[in-house]
Amino acid sequence: MLNRRLFMGFFSGLLSTALFLLPALTPQCSPMNQAAWAQEKEAVAVLELKAIGNLAPEEAELVTSRVRSLVVQNPRFRVLEREGMDRILKEQGFQSTQNCENEACSVQVGRLLAVRKIITGGLSKVGSTYTLSLRMIDVENGTILSERFVDCNCSREVLLFEQVSPLLQQLLGETLNAPLKKTEGVPIRKQKPFQIGAEGGLSDYWGLTLGYNINEYLALRLGATYHQEQYNANFITPAGIGGVAALRAYFNPHDLAGFAEVAATTELWFIPRLGIEYRNAWGLNLWAAGGWRYRYVNGGSFDALAGVGYAF
Repeated sequence: MLNRRLFMGFFSGLLSTALFLLPALTPQCSPMNQAAWAQEKEAVAVLELKAIGNLAPEEAELVTSRVRSLVVQNPRFRVLEREGMDRILKEQGFQSTQNCENEACSVQVGRLLAVRKIITGGLSKVGSTYTLSLRMIDVENGTILSERFVDCNCSREVLLFEQVSPLLQQLLGETLNAPLKKTEGVPIRKQKPFQIGAEGGLSDYWGLTLGYNINEYLALRLGATYHQEQYNANFITPAGIGGVAALRAYFNPHDLAGFAEVAATTELWFIPRLGIEYRNAWGLNLWAAGGWRYRYVNGGSFDALAGVGYAF
């Protein structure tokens, strides 16, 4: 009986000691360590980008949403939700879609939201060129930590999916201030304005062409052609080598674009055409067109051609 009591007393004491030491043996569960884990990520708020000039606010909202999504994916930051920000700002008398005019306002908003950093900026558009600027502000000190901008002569889709991410990386210091590639967002016919190619058509000819894009909408083309003998009720064109000059106007700046063209040949043919052209970053250039060949001495006839070339 005595041994049993001694054993039970020893066991109870051992159990009490284990329960007493358990919190110390599991520090990861303590409130202090939980707070330390939560502080590993910096609290940041992404304010609405300001739509500058005649830019529609909806476009700035799209870019803001893209910026916020990319920051959320960054493991360094804990990003406030848009709804939570709006609620806090409304309670303090700010607009729900806050876009401050200056750094002092951004700092005030940051303090109300209890974040360490604010990301803000603006978006404008002049002609076909977007200008996106982003800056990161230290809320505690009220200083601008980083500011970056990019000019993009591009579509809204290219701005969103090709320009925002590298610009944000620079802002957050995740690249060594590497400049954005100059070709990103630049229309393909400005990237590769020169073109050489070969073409042939229903008018029984083939030719070699040289082209130069003055800009993304206008190109000048010259060519040397060889044509077979052509018969007409009022005129015969003997076989031989000739020349052609053309002015081509594109309907859009994209890789695939329709165009209108006016060509003139050394045989005095005048040829208006409508066509389509494809040009990509590898230099591949394809085109096809149809129109009407006209010469005052013997009337006109249908004309069609297709070509392949290399752009650089």
